[in-house]
Amino acid sequence: MNITNTSNSTIAHNVSLDASHVSRLRRGERKLPKKQNYLLPMSEYFARQIKEEYQKNMILEAINSYDYFPNDYNMAARMICEWLMEEKEISEPSVEKILNSFTAGTTRNDAMVHGEGADSENYIDKEYYYGLEGKREAVVRFLSMVADAEKPQTLLLFSDEELSWLYGDRKFSIMWAEMLKRVLSKGNRIKIIHTINRDINEMLEALAKWLPVYIGGAIEPYYYPRIRDGVFKRTLFIAPKTAAVVSTSVQDKFQDMVNFFVTDKVAVNSLTIEYNNYYTLCRPLMKIFNTVNYNKFWNLFEEIEKEKCTCIITGQVPFIMTMPCSMAEEIMNLTKNNLFVKIYNKSKESFENIINDANITEILSIPSIEKIFEGTVTLPYSDMIFGRELYYTKEQFSEHIESLIYNLKKYKNYNVLLNRGRKDDIFLYGKEDRGIIVSKSGPPSSAFAINEPNMSAAFWDYLSRLSDDAQIKDKKEVILYLEKLADKLFMVAESV
Repeated sequence: MNITNTSNSTIAHNVSLDASHVSRLRRGERKLPKKQNYLLPMSEYFARQIKEEYQKNMILEAINSYDYFPNDYNMAARMICEWLMEEKEISEPSVEKILNSFTAGTTRNDAMVHGEGADSENYIDKEYYYGLEGKREAVVRFLSMVADAEKPQTLLLFSDEELSWLYGDRKFSIMWAEMLKRVLSKGNRIKIIHTINRDINEMLEALAKWLPVYIGGAIEPYYYPRIRDGVFKRTLFIAPKTAAVVSTSVQDKFQDMVNFFVTDKVAVNSLTIEYNNYYTLCRPLMKIFNTVNYNKFWNLFEEIEKEKCTCIITGQVPFIMTMPCSMAEEIMNLTKNNLFVKIYNKSKESFENIINDANITEILSIPSIEKIFEGTVTLPYSDMIFGRELYYTKEQFSEHIESLIYNLKKYKNYNVLLNRGRKDDIFLYGKEDRGIIVSKSGPPSSAFAINEPNMSAAFWDYLSRLSDDAQIKDKKEVILYLEKLADKLFMVAESV
């Protein structure tokens, strides 16, 4: 689908499938059943779309059992169909690891300042390093020199080479991570261009490991949006004021390949220009927000809220779009905050504009009554909006539950699902085929937005799976549960 630039909805329309089902097949969460009658039409569609030589070569590389791409359309379709029916080992994308990493972000980010590493003076001054061990030695020397430099700088990193040099030796991986912490603790920043045509699980694993640093603003992640042939692969690790590590390999054959260690200022400058030329062709892998740049977050959020497409939201408390007017007015009178007024009005307006044309689903893991009555349920993003934490009163929480019931009865496209899922302060907001916003709504609030197709699809699949796994899904049962909760809140309040 990536090679032919085919969206989930396009292939779904052509083979009469639900787009969410296609999304799961695409991410590998469901195997392709051998007897399904949509496999041949799907293969025929792809055969029609594969026209360019680079597309044919990439398909042949993936299939790895044909020497040429058939000119005959029917033969090409059969070849693709046979490949789709092969048994493949499937692993589930690590979205949950990313969310756990995001939740623990503050702790891990604080730990970044304590990294220790090797001393650059212990390394021999040489220009060539060979093979796997040579690359490791060159990278350690590179990071040591950057950490020892007098002034901080922005490192420029890119590699689409095979990564066993980094992850194949656990001892080295730990040392590399510690050295990178030391580099960042000295005030250096990193600009990194990710390779998105790696395995999606590998991409998500990398994101989970580095998300706390991304959120801290020390690393800027980007990606090149087009398919590359993957024959010649390259590594560019550049510290513009210090040195560079450069290597090239063919496919995944990196054994005995040379890694160049460059310290000549003119050469390093030339490599910096090369990197920046590539960088101009790239896009942000994610946009990162915190209490410093919160205005940009709300501008982006306003735009994505307007999109008329299927929406899934998950969190502990109902989203602002269903907040009752009486509660909003109470908060406005208390805080005199113009930003809150704008956010509330825009969110309410977007909800009413799209609810008759698109499905909106909230998946809620409602806090305990004890927590509600203790007044410890945080209003989402309160530190981003008001500069301090605000909490639901028990009356406000009850009002919001009543508002959910009202909207469930009024709008057929609005649904609430109840789950005992995540109990942290993570909010996931997804629009199908548009993008994902992951936010930590408790202090310190932070968020990242993704619209890269593969990663967005992985998060959308996660949201879809949460929908399928919800404990209470039937609308009548949900309304009954919420009504009982509202009554219980009222009775407890009366007895106090």
